[in-house]
Amino acid sequence: MKKIFFHKYEVLKLIAEGGMGSVYLVKDLHLNKLAAVKVSKGRMNEAALEGSILQEKEVLKQLSHPALPQIIDFFEEEGNNFLVMEYVEGITLEQYLRKFGKVPPSQALKWGIELTEVLG
Repeated sequence: MKKIFFHKYEVLKLIAEGGMGSVYLVKDLHLNKLAAVKVSKGRMNEAALEGSILQEKEVLKQLSHPALPQIIDFFEEEGNNFLVMEYVEGITLEQYLRKFGKVPPSQALKWGIELTEVLG
């Protein structure tokens, strides 16, 4: 049986899982687009919630940069909070280093400059 969040996001696979929740690759059934959904783990006390997905939502909705995923949706269902974002295909830096090993200093410098431009 297919798992569907909020009557419109079909779960395709689990991308990552951590202490605060899980991230899924989903298909938006209304728009026929891929998205990433971050789901908080169960009910949290207010202090934990403020320091997690709600805070992330507030920060991300104020940011606008071509290198950052945009928030698409936010909702609560069955006691969990769901943050829906643009899906960016690729691998993490950790996965890249495992696969290809150390990067040349020139590449690390290039990535560092790109990162500071986004953060600025």
